[in-house]
Amino acid sequence: LDEADQMLDMGFREELEGILNATPDTRRTHLVSATFPRGIQQLAAQYQDDAASIEGTRLGVANQDIEHRGHLVHNNDRYDTLVNLLLIAGDERTLVFVERRADALVVAEKLASDGFRAMPLSGELAQNQRDHTMEAFRSGRATVLVATDVAARGLDVPDVSTVIHTAPCIDGQVYTHRSGRTGRAGQRGRSILLSPPGRRY
Repeated sequence: LDEADQMLDMGFREELEGILNATPDTRRTHLVSATFPRGIQQLAAQYQDDAASIEGTRLGVANQDIEHRGHLVHNNDRYDTLVNLLLIAGDERTLVFVERRADALVVAEKLASDGFRAMPLSGELAQNQRDHTMEAFRSGRATVLVATDVAARGLDVPDVSTVIHTAPCIDGQVYTHRSGRTGRAGQRGRSILLSPPGRRY
């Protein structure tokens, strides 16, 4: 079960338990996530016997391959700041997180009209559109992917050099998941958070 913690957060406990209850007793169950909150630990204890825990980094320890930066930016300057950060990134693969599905399309279209190879990724996309977008991002035809949290869960694209959060995350675990799209497999990465001054803390 990939991203099982997000499934629980979104209220899909019954569905998760239904899937697990429908599997044979001889199954092998793997729970994969960047974070393991109490709900996931309880689910694991309920459905796994003699489980092994494999950690890429010790829980609570930041990935040392990711450089974290924060910028205090007024909302009116957020788009211009994003453009400047993308210009600095050049042709490097960059993942931009926005708050709402509608924002993904608006920001991606605006970036594309300003000359960036940007595409949106949100829950509103049909599966064939999502596949087309992901193939463009993997192949480098698109170098900027503008996404929502939910749409980007489980996203595994190599060589994402930069993750840009256009607004503060709702909590630290969301930030961990978003930032974990870069700095993978021993590569270096950057996670850049834009925050209005009023939300600096």
